[in-house]
Amino acid sequence: MASFSSATAGVSLLAIFMVLQLSSVAMAADHIVGGDKGWTTNFNYSEWAKDQVFVVGDNLVFNYNNTKHNVFQVNGTMFQSCTIPDSSNSNQSLSSGHDVIRLDTEGKKWYICGFSNHCRDLGMKLSVNVTPSAASSLLSSASLLLLVAAMLATATISI
Repeated sequence: MASFSSATAGVSLLAIFMVLQLSSVAMAADHIVGGDKGWTTNFNYSEWAKDQVFVVGDNLVFNYNNTKHNVFQVNGTMFQSCTIPDSSNSNQSLSSGHDVIRLDTEGKKWYICGFSNHCRDLGMKLSVNVTPSAASSLLSSASLLLLVAAMLATATISI
C-alpha cells in the first residue's frame, strides 16, 4: 500500500497555491507617456520617466496628435543624436496617435519623435530602463519549489 506524508502534501499544496497566486499578480501596467500632457513638445520626459517603474510585460502608451508627431523606437546612438531612421530601416514610424508598445524584454529602450526638430530642439525623446518582472522571478522560484515538493512526494511514496 502506498503512503503519502501529510507534510509533503502540505508543501505540495503550498507550492501550487503560490504559483496560482503569483500568476494572478503578473498584471501589466500601462504607462501613459507624459501623463496628461501626452507625447508632445517642450516636455521633460526624463523627469517623467524617473518616477516610473518599467517592468517586462508593461505597456508604453503614446497619445499625441498624429498630424504633428510620430514615434520611432531607436537605439542608444540614434537617441543621443536624434537620428531619424531611414525608410529602409526596420524601425518604422508609429503614427496612429495612440500607439501602445509592449515592453517584452528587459534593458534600455529609446523613443524619439521623427517630425522636424522635435527630438533635437523640443525634447521629444524618451529613454526607459525595463526591469525583469518581479512576478516572473517569483514564479520561477515557486516553480522550483513545486518541483522540489513533487520530488519529495515521489521519494516518500512507499509500496
